[in-house]
Amino acid sequence: MPSTTELLPPPTQTFNPEERIVIIDFISQLAGVIAARYGEIGVPTEVVRYDAITPEHMERFSDPKRTKGFWLAGSKHNVNGPGAPQVPAEIIEINEKLGTPIMASCYGGQALAVALGGTVENGAKHELGRTKVDILGGAFFLDDTKVEDMLMSHKQVVTVVPVEADITATSPVGIAGWEIIRRKIFAQQGHVEAPLTTHGKRFFLQFAEICNITPSQEAADNYIEDILSQSDAEILQKAQDGFIQVFLSGGVDSSVGAERTFRILKAAGLEHKARFSYIDTGTMRDNDLASIAELIAHGLPIQIFDESELFINTEITLTDEEAKREKLVNPVLPSLENAESAHQVRLISRYAFLRVHQREAQKIRDEFGADIKVFLLMGTNAADIAESEAEIKAHHNQGIEESTDGVILPLKFLFKGQIRQAGEKAGLSESIYKRQPFPGPAESIRVVPSIPEFRLGTRAFTEAEDALHEYGSNSLRDFNFTMTPDRTRAVRGDEGSDGYSVILSPKNGIIPWSEMADISRELGNEVIQIGRVGIAPLGFDAGIPRRHVGIRRTKEMFALLRQIETTKDNWLLEQGFEEELSQHFMALTDSSLTAGKPETTAWLRLFQSGGWGKSNEDMMTGIVPFPGVNGFKDFDRDLKVLANMMMKAYKIGGFVFDITEKPFGTVERI
Repeated sequence: MPSTTELLPPPTQTFNPEERIVIIDFISQLAGVIAARYGEIGVPTEVVRYDAITPEHMERFSDPKRTKGFWLAGSKHNVNGPGAPQVPAEIIEINEKLGTPIMASCYGGQALAVALGGTVENGAKHELGRTKVDILGGAFFLDDTKVEDMLMSHKQVVTVVPVEADITATSPVGIAGWEIIRRKIFAQQGHVEAPLTTHGKRFFLQFAEICNITPSQEAADNYIEDILSQSDAEILQKAQDGFIQVFLSGGVDSSVGAERTFRILKAAGLEHKARFSYIDTGTMRDNDLASIAELIAHGLPIQIFDESELFINTEITLTDEEAKREKLVNPVLPSLENAESAHQVRLISRYAFLRVHQREAQKIRDEFGADIKVFLLMGTNAADIAESEAEIKAHHNQGIEESTDGVILPLKFLFKGQIRQAGEKAGLSESIYKRQPFPGPAESIRVVPSIPEFRLGTRAFTEAEDALHEYGSNSLRDFNFTMTPDRTRAVRGDEGSDGYSVILSPKNGIIPWSEMADISRELGNEVIQIGRVGIAPLGFDAGIPRRHVGIRRTKEMFALLRQIETTKDNWLLEQGFEEELSQHFMALTDSSLTAGKPETTAWLRLFQSGGWGKSNEDMMTGIVPFPGVNGFKDFDRDLKVLANMMMKAYKIGGFVFDITEKPFGTVERI
């Protein structure tokens, strides 16, 4: 599996090779996001994994004219846990001897504190999502700044700072910032690379200034194109050496990647060395074929394969090597119709795609010769690679390299927002490069079976009720509160976690939007078993145990979800949300909110662009906007209209608006 060391190319291939900021990767996608942020403002970077520093690296690191500073990034690990990544001693030594500045964020700040003699311990509770940070001073805060919004995502916290260090910021949990001015060392607990942090961009600019690097507007303008040009060279070489099979799923990444690949090959007269195929899995959105038709009209020669039988109804047998690679005792994967977890869904999709590729690759060999190598090109992006490597979630388009002649990932250095920019520059239709993203296995990941073993009255339920009451909101008495058997995938720190869903319903029909963010955050911070928080605008009968239907009707729910998606998207457009919102996720669960209602509940989640001027979708640490806070008029009324419309038009027994203020993700199978 590719290392996150490869997430961004070395600056010798992009920016000025004589100077850069080195980002130390503790195995997370955050190192890549930090590098991307610097790329957007025209500052050269190099990402190096903490345990992969070579003598060649050390030669660059020890040259003040080439390495101007170090940034220690985040990680999923506990600093005090077994096998926790450590700050390389060489970095601390270079700082001490040469004065090379160090910026450390999140885990990087904690690890640096420990390395310099400080102490890190578990905080009183998790600190996830939007957090008010009190500013005490320091180099990275404006003189008149007293309070700053920062994105936090951690359980551990620095409790004792190193000798010589001054505390620069605190949060409700503890120390949120410290620095050692003499050594040009600066540490922040928050994610300054996240859109939510109020002055996040300023942190990057100020550290560049401390490192004596002047951002280049020309480099910023060409950043994405410079990265893609390296993939262009690989594509041309592979086409000369063999044949390229390009698979499209209908999503943003694969569409942009395929379009660029075709243009590159056509310009070189090598378009006959590639085939472009759209794989209809039977779980795609209703308008996916229309988007493919647009690409065909744009000149892209696409053949369409209906593989719904393979993806939905067929059991797939893995080879011994494949089963070993996936750590499976049983080499037979169930059909998608019978899948029981998100991980299983992704494995099924992964190997179904692979089997189609292997079949088509054989056809190409039959036509062009048995010895020709057939390379598989996919739209895997930087977040896919990092999340897979960090074991946050398995991605369907990762981990199959050994079963092919080779895999080409032209977008592996880019995040979703950057891929959209590339699509716009390529002249693609907005309906393609701006379309709503969805999990690679398509709708299959968003049909959530309930768990028969779940029972209300668990410890998690009690803790959640206690947390709500301790929060002290005057509005809480107006809520009904329950937990559902539907479980969801969430992210804590840089680590995936599975949790139950909590649903609140206003007794008087009025939703206090101004408090929803706080309530959601409090539940997520206090109760580890909770993975998602939602509002039922039309109410439900709280206290009635959820109905454990246990019915296998996945295929029917796929079809229903596709119908509802179309209605929902049209409604949002009619309500004027298109300019404000960048994403609208929907999922279905097979439990009912109210006795006597159909056994399907729809979950809707809205996302808004972040403070960097880019969509926050390229980070797993994103936030959901709370409409009442962000100025949407009459959203309370509109949401109820939408809920009523869907419940009357379709056989669903409930409608929930997802208000989780934590790193985002759709409600999905566990």
